Amino acid sequence: MTLSVAWDADAREELRRLPSAERRAVMTAVAKLEAFGDQLGAPHSSQVKGSHSGIRELRPRAGARPGGCCTGGWEGRW
Repeated sequence: MTLSVAWDADAREELRRLPSAERRAVMTAVAKLEAFGDQLGAPHSSQVKGSHSGIRELRPRAGARPGGCCTGGWEGRW
């Protein structure tokens, strides 16, 4: 299954402001999400704690910052 990631304006702006290493990590994670769709599992994505409706978060692996990278623009249902 492949899918296309839609970026909202806030997510695009936040991506633009990231340091280049973090931006590359996010784009690599997005490419994996597009390629593997809902089969993309840990460590690249995880279910949002307390979510019972299938909300997952994308988890870039390089350039991580305390508290995670980015805001709500990175969550989605799949």
